[in-house]
Amino acid sequence: MRSRVIARVVGALGLLGAMILASGTVAARQGQIDPAFSDTIIRTLGYPEVTVEVSPDGVTAPATLSAGPTVVTLRAADGLIGYVDLMQPPPGLSADDATRLALDAARDDLAQADWVYLGGTNTPKPGQTASFLIDLAPGEYQWAASSYHEDG
Repeated sequence: MRSRVIARVVGALGLLGAMILASGTVAARQGQIDPAFSDTIIRTLGYPEVTVEVSPDGVTAPATLSAGPTVVTLRAADGLIGYVDLMQPPPGLSADDATRLALDAARDDLAQADWVYLGGTNTPKPGQTASFLIDLAPGEYQWAASSYHEDG
């Protein structure tokens, strides 16, 4: 009986050791790829694509988007990192109030009450792009976008 318990413990330790070695190998392989910013797969799906460009001079983005899945690609001016998000302010805000609250949210990195944030991304480094897939329900949305130097 005691030898069976010892055999099971040794077997369990061997299995645990194999799992640890395997996870180290997987982690080493994953260090070679950055899947968070890969758009290889979503570009093969055939969804409509739009580009948002950000620079110190402003934002260039589509004025309207169709409902449904859309691939959004973010580009920043040379030497800058870009940020973009799609959002819906609550109804009834003036354009000035919506802009002020959006800037406050960005400055303090806090979501505003009653706003809907649908998703976005940052470019990983200056000179790189970032893409994401978003499935938009019918409605009105606003772009929140900016560019900044790598040091903030």
